[in-house]
Amino acid sequence: MVRLNKYVWVLLAGWLFGCGEEVSNREASYVLYQISSTPTRGEAIISELGDGTLEIQVQLKPIGEGSYKAHLHFGSINEVGELAYRLNDIDGDTCYSTTVLDKVKLSDGRTLTYDRLMNMDGSIKVHMRGFELENAVLAYGNVGKNDNFLFQGLTVCTGH
Repeated sequence: MVRLNKYVWVLLAGWLFGCGEEVSNREASYVLYQISSTPTRGEAIISELGDGTLEIQVQLKPIGEGSYKAHLHFGSINEVGELAYRLNDIDGDTCYSTTVLDKVKLSDGRTLTYDRLMNMDGSIKVHMRGFELENAVLAYGNVGKNDNFLFQGLTVCTGH
């Protein structure tokens, strides 16, 4: 009987300590195309950090000093698309940005989750600098369910 109790306690302890919420740490990578005479590529990496928190890292090729606005949009890159969420600016010196999204609400009122983002008709757009160019897009790429392709045209972002 004593021996049986030991096994029950070991099984119970294993069950109690082993039944925590699983964190899957899923990740997706998307190409960001940059405007230039010969298009160059950057990357957006979307990671699930667990507990409803996401991280979006944007890395571009050299773009020059200053900061550059970056947005997550509803709609693909060939649409103007409504702003879904403003990401942290890209640092022109490092050409890098990280945005941590902890249960944030999109502009449509829905909470952003990894699954929602993976099924979203969405895009990421990085603005050019300068008043005259503030609506022109320097780098762009589809995210979520959209195919990632090099758009043969001018991509814009307005109203932000």
